[in-house]
Amino acid sequence: KSIGNAKANSSTGKYSIAISKKKAGTKIVLKARDAAGNYSSGKTMTVIDKTPPAAPKVNKVTSKTTKVTGTAEKNATVKIYRGSTLLKTATVNSKGSYTLAIKAQKKGTALSVYAYDKAKNKSKATKVTVK
Repeated sequence: KSIGNAKANSSTGKYSIAISKKKAGTKIVLKARDAAGNYSSGKTMTVIDKTPPAAPKVNKVTSKTTKVTGTAEKNATVKIYRGSTLLKTATVNSKGSYTLAIKAQKKGTALSVYAYDKAKNKSKATKVTVK
């Protein structure tokens, strides 16, 4: 099934084909057709994931909290930082929940939590201030 076509520039051979967004892992076969209508054998390409996950949701963190919890993309990795110091890494479960076991932090401490998907795309930070 054809999902798009384009004519190559006659002097440079370059072309561009606009297609609808495809799921990561989808295989696409690119074929060339000459003026006589003959097709090349084709080149198979795999769509890669370049979309970062949504920023993780983080539940309230107090100066007594030793387990930071929240939700993020299922099976992603979450990391919690104090400044540039990595405090803990955990894997989000199949239900989208995670728990990061950390030492209690002082009131007013700024923490940042990121999610990383299987393709290593990094979310925006969720910033939390210890209450």
